[in-house]
Amino acid sequence: MRELNLVLPGIVWPEIADYEYLITQLDIPNLSNLCTKATLNKINFHYSDFVYGDYDYSAGLLAQSYAKKLKVHSEYSSFLMVEPTHLRADRDRLLIAEAELLQLNTDEAEIIISAINRHFGGELKLYLLEDDLWLLGTNLELEDLTSYPIIDIVGENIDDFLPHGKSRLQLHKILNEIQMLLFNLPLNQQRQDEGLMQVNSVWFWNKHKPNLNIAGQQLISFSQQMKQQLDEITQTNALLTTLVIPNGYFAARYRDSFAWVQQINQLEQELASRLVTLLSKRKIMLINIIIPGVENSWRLSLRSSDLWKFWRKKSWLELMELLQH
Repeated sequence: MRELNLVLPGIVWPEIADYEYLITQLDIPNLSNLCTKATLNKINFHYSDFVYGDYDYSAGLLAQSYAKKLKVHSEYSSFLMVEPTHLRADRDRLLIAEAELLQLNTDEAEIIISAINRHFGGELKLYLLEDDLWLLGTNLELEDLTSYPIIDIVGENIDDFLPHGKSRLQLHKILNEIQMLLFNLPLNQQRQDEGLMQVNSVWFWNKHKPNLNIAGQQLISFSQQMKQQLDEITQTNALLTTLVIPNGYFAARYRDSFAWVQQINQLEQELASRLVTLLSKRKIMLINIIIPGVENSWRLSLRSSDLWKFWRKKSWLELMELLQH
């Protein structure tokens, strides 16, 4: 049976109170038909499970795997992933930006890492992995750490997602010291003069290997790619394909309702109508619409026969209310 996993991380607008207005801007009969007639199940995963799904987890945790790869695993007892970031105040919230927005180059990353390493003088150490992804070595006890990669919490109040565990106070203290150090870093003044975001903080996290079947995962986000991939699905012998379509994700996370409405309407025009056709003609027998959330995530499963089960029909608003509980 040919199946499609369709990962749509941007499909849910996070503020349910806004839907009465937003629904008047949406024209999504096929997308609504697919989603509202599906069987709903909560599942345990985050968008970062797909973003970092292909990374090296040979040592169990991502940070420990990198430490082993760099041959620094014996220098410290614990390791964390580190992303440089920009924090900004928004009324009573402190919002975090994904590292890619900083447009850091290698020279800038090395300047920041060297400044932090000098400041802590061996208490901890940063290692460069990529321009916007680093590794932290520390001797703090982090076995019980709960943390979130930035990609899962962009647009959210970070006070709710700070690393949590027995060493949380020490980690928060380290974050505060780094923020003060970066505030006075000449590089940040230079970046501001050049119209670039200042790097005013870092973010700590770690991950276990995702326990998901994401066979044939492909990240697509453009109209031509959608058409091409759907054509290939019906022409290949693969029994399971996973498409990750992040259209609308950042618009939803940053509460840009105009951009979000445009993206969701685009999904209707360029994806949903074709999926309904493929499903009704049994070119695809099962679609799993996977919707990652900050806290709760969902799998909406739909078979060809479900399209005709009118008694399952819910309104889009009813579905959105269900998905936010």
